[in-house]
Amino acid sequence: MLVVFVDDEPGVLHGIERMLLAQRVPWDVFCIPDPQEAIELIDRTPVDVVVADLKMPRIDGAELLRHVRERQPQAVRIVLSAANEPDLLRRAFDVAHGFLAKPCPAADLVAQVERGFDLRRMLDDAELRRIANDLGALPPAPSCWLELNRLMDDDRAEAAAVAKVVGRDPGLAAKVLQLCNSAYYSAGRPIADIQAAVVRLGFGTLREIVLLTEAYTRFNVDARVVARGQRESALASGLVPALGLDAPSTDVARTSALLAGIGDTLLARRSMPAAERETLGPALGAYLLALWNLPPSVVEAVALREAPARAGATLGAVGATHVATRLARGRSPDDDWLEAAGLAAAVPRWRAMLDRLAERGA
Repeated sequence: MLVVFVDDEPGVLHGIERMLLAQRVPWDVFCIPDPQEAIELIDRTPVDVVVADLKMPRIDGAELLRHVRERQPQAVRIVLSAANEPDLLRRAFDVAHGFLAKPCPAADLVAQVERGFDLRRMLDDAELRRIANDLGALPPAPSCWLELNRLMDDDRAEAAAVAKVVGRDPGLAAKVLQLCNSAYYSAGRPIADIQAAVVRLGFGTLREIVLLTEAYTRFNVDARVVARGQRESALASGLVPALGLDAPSTDVARTSALLAGIGDTLLARRSMPAAERETLGPALGAYLLALWNLPPSVVEAVALREAPARAGATLGAVGATHVATRLARGRSPDDDWLEAAGLAAAVPRWRAMLDRLAERGA
């Protein structure tokens, strides 16, 4: 694995070199103080990971990572910075797979690089791409389409009400977020929240998306499978706010929990062992969301839905997606991860919250 670190402060690069030496990581590493020199390297050499500071002269980190995305889209892009300028952070959010704050512990830096690289390898799998291309997209529920049309015919309808209906249908929610985060509509950081996406797109565009998604019914997935998946997704997404995350992580986890079952629903048409389906389902869902240009944080949370320990022993967006989707499907979260994260005692309380959601119809 070839990893490129870019920072205009030589002292920071020397510190990174010392950290990596102490960690004994088996990477090939370039430490480059000049962003232009880094661009020249990227233009002529395949790289796996680029870790860049944000605030640099002439070429800032966001611009550098955008160049990486254009020239080597397969490369993992990570920000390592102490910068806190909102505009710069927004531009970086659009192109970075991960963010680390200076000073950064060596273990966190290594873990972020390896997580990003593992996710890239998962999504680059040739068999996964073939299955995704064969299956296409997830069909929406006709009842959701009818309700949205009724709402949008009402001049008094509010975005919150429309977003609530969209949020009940994972396929439609994915399509709305896909378009909202496309190059045509995206103006700033990617959006992972359904209501914000509805506001950005407007009701007129949303109506077109809803009508367009009706075409997805041609995939002829069993209606009972779709209905069960939608109910589980709605329950999982509804449970996330009760888990106690900060607001940004809650937004990501709600969307991830809503969309996490897309791969499983698509695979319902294929005959395969349950263990293989459990492994392939999250990967297929993450692959589709990545193709649709959803924020990398959502893609990662869906991809690691069944492997929260790979994101660390903490209840972040990945952990919350794991907990919510497991409980919504009537399964227990991973015991070893719960113990490591100190969360085992919270499971009965979370189950009780889920029961109350189910009684209210999520």
